[in-house]
Amino acid sequence: MNGGEFFVTGAPRRLDVTLREQFTETSRNRIQQAIRAGRVRVNDQPGRPGDMVSDGDRVAFDSLDEPVPEEPLPPAAEQLVVLYEDEELLAVDKPSGLACQPPPGRRGGSLLEAARARGWRLAGGEDPARAGLVHRLDRDTSGVLLLAKSERAHAHLQQAFREQRVQKIYHCLASGSFLRMEFHCDAPLARDPQQRTTRRVDTRGRPAQTQFRVLRLVGRFALLEARPLTGRTHQIRAHLKHLGHFILGDPLYGPRHLEGFKPGEIARTMLHSRSLTFPALDGRSLTLSAPEPEDFTAFARRLGLSG
Repeated sequence: MNGGEFFVTGAPRRLDVTLREQFTETSRNRIQQAIRAGRVRVNDQPGRPGDMVSDGDRVAFDSLDEPVPEEPLPPAAEQLVVLYEDEELLAVDKPSGLACQPPPGRRGGSLLEAARARGWRLAGGEDPARAGLVHRLDRDTSGVLLLAKSERAHAHLQQAFREQRVQKIYHCLASGSFLRMEFHCDAPLARDPQQRTTRRVDTRGRPAQTQFRVLRLVGRFALLEARPLTGRTHQIRAHLKHLGHFILGDPLYGPRHLEGFKPGEIARTMLHSRSLTFPALDGRSLTLSAPEPEDFTAFARRLGLSG
């Protein structure tokens, strides 16, 4: 099937379901892969599997049956450290540089693909390519990540995140003028219309709150503890920028060049998911922790911020 287009008729429904109805010989999984690969457009805009399409919408597509090429797994993916595992739950220490899920148009090269390659059976959610994923860490961010191995665990953990019953602690290496050892940011966040990949404080945005504590301070550099009370995209990074600070190595919210460092010397955003405390399925409160990786601790030592 090389490509074509058609107009939607009937009641609103998901894009992947609509395509499956049109092309019954193509599996829904293959259709979803094609959509994520950018091969399907709705009214000239790139589609997503869960997008709702309505009567009169124009769907254009190409190469629905062509396999999406896989991206090789980074070396770090082969060395995923298991922090906790039972029959329904898996927690790993995600290394920096590994995306949680494949980017649009590619397969493999992600934590989910690495987990499946290791033989872990993940479950939960409507999108098979994201099965098991209940929350995310940015590609650069390292640390504790929870994955569901059953539908029940997926639903339970997603509800716990929605109800803010998951306590998250992050550590980061930051720069700025820190006048207080503890501070709080309560500022709504929305997508920045000038730079769509970032978020900014906007009164029309979604509520967002983060608590910060300075663990160590040397001149303009600090080891910070951040406790996001809500779960907005880029929340810690956007709130720090709003307060006049930034995380070292942050390419989106930090300066292009940092005085005292060579371009590219700080290889990634120095943000680490230190621990998660959450209600387990049996009613217990579980706390899982991951130590800071070597690149993080090496910079902390260089700045005099190590313990």
